[in-house]
This record gives sequence, structure tokens and C-alpha cells, in this order.
Amino acid sequence: MILSTFLATSAIMSSLALGAADHWIVTQLQTLTISRMDPIVNPNDVSGHVHRVVGASNFNWHLNDPQTQLDAACSSTIIGDDKSNYWAPQLYYRHPNNTFTPVLGGVRVYYFNKNKDVKPFPPGLNMISGLAMKRDLKATQSLGVKISCDHGLQTQWLPNGTSHPGGCGSISMGIYFPSCGLANGATSSSDHFSHMAWPQSYNGPNLVDDPNGIVCPASHPIKYPTIFAEFNYYLDADHPWRNDECTLVLSNGDCTGNNFHADFVNGWVPQTLKDAISQCGYGKGVGDKLDACAPLKKTKSEPKSWECRLDGKIPDEEVGLWRPISKLPGCNPLWKSGVSQKPDCASTSKPGYVFPNAYFENLKFRNKIPVALGELKDDADITKFFPSVGDNGAGRLGWWGSEGSNKDQLTKGTWQAIINSLAPGTNPPAIGNMYTKPDGGEETVEPQGQDSSSEDESTPTETHEVPKEGSTPPPVLAAQPIDDDAETTSPASTPVEAEGAESTSAKYCKRKKRGLIPRAGEVLSSHLSRRSRRRSIHG
Repeated sequence: MILSTFLATSAIMSSLALGAADHWIVTQLQTLTISRMDPIVNPNDVSGHVHRVVGASNFNWHLNDPQTQLDAACSSTIIGDDKSNYWAPQLYYRHPNNTFTPVLGGVRVYYFNKNKDVKPFPPGLNMISGLAMKRDLKATQSLGVKISCDHGLQTQWLPNGTSHPGGCGSISMGIYFPSCGLANGATSSSDHFSHMAWPQSYNGPNLVDDPNGIVCPASHPIKYPTIFAEFNYYLDADHPWRNDECTLVLSNGDCTGNNFHADFVNGWVPQTLKDAISQCGYGKGVGDKLDACAPLKKTKSEPKSWECRLDGKIPDEEVGLWRPISKLPGCNPLWKSGVSQKPDCASTSKPGYVFPNAYFENLKFRNKIPVALGELKDDADITKFFPSVGDNGAGRLGWWGSEGSNKDQLTKGTWQAIINSLAPGTNPPAIGNMYTKPDGGEETVEPQGQDSSSEDESTPTETHEVPKEGSTPPPVLAAQPIDDDAETTSPASTPVEAEGAESTSAKYCKRKKRGLIPRAGEVLSSHLSRRSRRRSIHG
């Protein structure tokens, strides 16, 4: 039975939160990848939308067998014995010009143990909580969605088009996973949900489904730990609060938050999880003081989580880390309130999988996320390029495979392989995002076709003046080389709630904010015409 109102659910959750110590919190989970991979829903394929993934380094496009999962070289969680993977749709910021960039942040995971009979997950257990393709807040799968503005009241709604006089500085996308399993110990099901069920708690004299409940229904009698995964996102000067319907949008196009969902694959070392439940579970919870829990302390290491890298391939497409993108990857037009079924669009071609050639680093959150950039030839001076995402000076690029605790297992992709693996019909990007014309004439820039459902207005053709040879060429896209004489300045402060402290060892370069450059949508959605004039590309 599902609670009839959100208030009833909140009342139960509040009362349970005030009970005996019953949980531990794994903080500082580092992002492995932001890409279109989902081995549960889309095995051996490119997934329908972009996910943010944390956990075991051997995450890839198909599910690992239990032993392979445990054999991962490292984990981006701070508990080395947790080789699980957790992933959810990436939250994007939609600029006024209808371009998109990922919102950055941190991840934490809560493990609740509500009674004395909690059992460890069986090897290979995987599940999904939430609905990705259909909007139904009364569906049992949607019960675990908990979204908040500045860690305030939890609802099932993104703070879009709502009344927040002071705006939102942070958005918490949280979700509970069902924690009651079948008697036969089933680890999966065809819908990725029905082998699990919600636990229950008393609401007056009646037992009702409660995402963080105490007992299991007779249909699913085995009680496992309750996972609450919290994907936190922080707005900044380049991504300021705007109170309209689709400023914040999930990677599947959802502007409401109702279709937030998350996936989990168990990779815990069995004895470690069993001991943690016994020694740090019901009545013995340590919260985020993991050093007080011996089974967790033995492999706890924040530095090791910072140095863990994804050790496989990624889909060959830009997801917005390098520069704003003109539409969400995949078939994901804006999905606004009042529409129950996800909007469709014309079929889209899929990119191939390729080894990354670079990483996107955000110094505030310590993320080093693999990217495949056709703008970077193999001999480019990567120190002269940095991304447009993140606070001023807080983002930069580095060559993939040049560092990391599992460096020996990383393969750096080549420029030619990346060009060859682009989705059919995709125009190769201009090398270095720069172009000039020797004669100083004009170059016509034409817009690429876009799904009209994701645009507020059409994008006109625009003519750009190109400087004469020898002069400084203008940036065609948001990312551009660093000025060698750029002034250095101190880093912006990190939000108190941010997962991960700032790095103080790197220099920060003052730069013009590019996330909201005028007419960026037209520029980003354009390709260079080759109708009549020869052009020169500068790396």
C-alpha cells in the first residue's frame, strides 16, 4: 500500500530519523563518468540519456559478473571494499539561449539498518528505483524520490517555476532504493524492480509502504540495508538561479523531477558488509564518523577515491563538460509538467564507444571525468585549453592516462579513433575550436537541425566576420585557449555542503565567463560551411 499523501510520508520519515542510531553515511563519492551508459537498462548499447556514475572503476556498458565487479582496481567511494556502482540521470542547467551544461556537485550514500534482522546484499544484486519513461507519482516505483532546495523540504519536484524568494543555491536529488527481497534471494527481474519491495512502517494502526521502513511484507521477507543515494548539485555564477519552468532539467528531458531515478549494482566485499551491519547497524550507527566503524575504517581512504579512474571506454559524444551543448544527448526533448508520457523525437544516430583522450577536472569537487574530444589532436598543447563549465578558473583539461591510482589500466584514445567513432551524420569538430580565412573574407555559419520541442525559438543563420591571416582568431565555441599572460587569482569559495574540499595546489586563471555568452546557442549549434571558400583550422 502506498501512502496517500506526501505529508503522511514526511511524518513517518521524520519520526524514524529521530529514532535509534541506525545508519552510516559514505561521503565524498567521486564521479567516474558522465556519459550515456546504463548496463542494467541498455546492456551492450548506448543508453537513452546521460548518467552520472560513481563507484567501481570497471563500470561499463554491460553488467559485470559478481567476481569481476569485486575485482575492480579501485572504487570512487571512500570505502575501498565498496565496489558497487550507483548512477542516476545527470542534472543539466538550461541557459536562456537554450544551450545546456551539466551542473556540478558531490554524492553521498546513506545505509540504514532499521532492525536487528538486516542481511547483506547477495552478490550481483541490481535494481532501479524511480521511473524514467513514464510520469506517475502514484506508482510504487516513484515512492523513493526526494528532492530539495538548499536541503529543505523534500518533495518529488525540481524547484522549477516555484516560489523561492531567495532562489536555490543547491539542489539535492535524493532517492531511496527498495530494501526487501524475495525469499529465494533473487538478484534481478525483468523490470529491474519487482524482485524488490518497499519496507513498511505503522501509520496509526496500519502498515504502509515506507521507503525507510522497519519490516518487510510477506511477499518479500528478506530485509536488506536501505540505501538512500543523494546526488547534490550546486549553482554558481555561470549557472545562476532562474525561476522558470525548465531552468533545471534532467538528462532525460524531465523538467519536473518526477522522473528522477537511480540504479544500483552491489559490489560490496561480502564479509565487510556483513560485519558493518553487525557492528555499525541497528542501534550502533556511526553516521558519517566512519572511523568509529572498524569494518569500514579498514579500507576508508578519501585520497584513494580521488585517484580512482574509469578504466574503460565511453560513448564518443560531448555531454557539455567541455562547452555548452545545443541539445541533450540522445532523444530527449524538454518534458514539461502535465505530460505523462515522455515526448518522442525523430530517431537519432548513436556514437561508438571509444577510449577517452582527456579528462575534465573540476578543482572544487576534485572530479576528473573522462572525455573524448575531437578538438584535441594528439600533439596539442592541452595546457592552453580549458572548459567553460564550473566557477572561474576551477576547470581544466588533462591528458587521459597521465595519472590515477589505476593508471596502468587506462588507455588513452587517439584523435583519429575519436573522429572515426562519432555518430553517423555528425560533423567533426573544428580542431581547437578556432578558424580563420586567409583573405579576411566572411565565412557563413549555418545552424544544424534541432528538435523544435527543445527550443523556445528557431535559431537563425548568422554570418561571422573572420580576421585576416596573422591576427588573433575568434572562438567559434565556448572553450578557447588560455591567454599565456592571464592573471592568476584566488579560487572561489566552496559551498559548505560541497562534497570535497578545494585543491590549493593548482593555479586558477581569470577568464571571461562563457556559459552565458551572447548568441552561444547559435554558435554552438553551427558548423562551418565549405561552400565556396577554403578555411584554415588552428590547433
